[in-house]
Amino acid sequence: MMKKTSKELDYVLVPMGMAVMVAYHAWLLLRIRRRPATTVIGINAINRRIWVRHVMEEAYFWSLGVRAFYFSCPVFLWLFGPIPMFASCLAMVCALYFLDVYTEWDEKPEEEEELNGNGDGDDGGAAACHEQPKMAAGNRVTPQQDVLDYVLVPMGMAVMVAYHAWLLLRIRRRPATTVIGINAINRRIWVRHVMEEPSGKHAVLAVQTMRNSIMASTVLASVAITLSSLRRRPRHLLSSGHAVVGGGVAGEAELSVKFFAILVCFLLAFLLNVQSIRYYSHTGLLVNVPLHAHRHRRRRPGLAVDYVTATLNRGSYFWSLGVRAFYFSCPVFLWLFGPIPMFAACLAMVCALYFLDVYT
Repeated sequence: MMKKTSKELDYVLVPMGMAVMVAYHAWLLLRIRRRPATTVIGINAINRRIWVRHVMEEAYFWSLGVRAFYFSCPVFLWLFGPIPMFASCLAMVCALYFLDVYTEWDEKPEEEEELNGNGDGDDGGAAACHEQPKMAAGNRVTPQQDVLDYVLVPMGMAVMVAYHAWLLLRIRRRPATTVIGINAINRRIWVRHVMEEPSGKHAVLAVQTMRNSIMASTVLASVAITLSSLRRRPRHLLSSGHAVVGGGVAGEAELSVKFFAILVCFLLAFLLNVQSIRYYSHTGLLVNVPLHAHRHRRRRPGLAVDYVTATLNRGSYFWSLGVRAFYFSCPVFLWLFGPIPMFAACLAMVCALYFLDVYT
């Protein structure tokens, strides 16, 4: 009966998930064609048109390649069943809406018309699900050990989440007292300095800076996807003889949950760094659009500077979030050895991050 239900879910939820993704991108394509100034891709195309008149042509193939990465994530989660795949499709469409749509760009109708006119299931995994959990005689779980997992693990994650919620609030209210806020202020100054230079002598410096940022994000994304693909070997080694330090649950099902949590951290780090690469690539082009070109197009230069600054800051924010995903993976990895090491790692990491994030 369970096999039949699982097959029915595959036939229903998987097509629905793919239909949601395809429908969203069809709607996005229609919006780009009709109202390009309300989408990130359309605004970037407008700025590329201005930039092309000074330097070279630009195409949409890079954006399509990034979308292929987006589609690969729900398909990868399909390995764990149709429900995670469908949920990831919905979550990704919601996230992409806020990343793709931009409503604050002041654009003239004739420029919109100009842009519109020139727009070009595993059998081995199923068998493993029906195996009985195998536990060594020395790893039998007592009620006291079970309680540690249910108490210390949520407490550790709550400490990490509470700290980052407090940090976000401090960045919003007192940005000059945090490293992230100070960097955002200096990025705004840097963008204005580069774009206001009439001779364009800082263009090479801007491109090299963006290249270094892209390289940093690429390294982190490669590390994240490599670690997520190498997780099977340590899982096999630990499941054969797993000893828990300081109590906790060490069954096969519990190990699967722990490794799935580690995998989620690495996949989030990968996706966030891909988003960072996306915005850094946009910035490397947009920052070289001279301000006098915007004046000739009867657009406020300050608005262009604000948009480029927002694009650069988004790339940096996604890079920071990708690094935070690596931070979260460390306590989750120590959870393999029990809830006490995991809770201690959360406390130690919050104390260390406070001195790294706050500037007084």
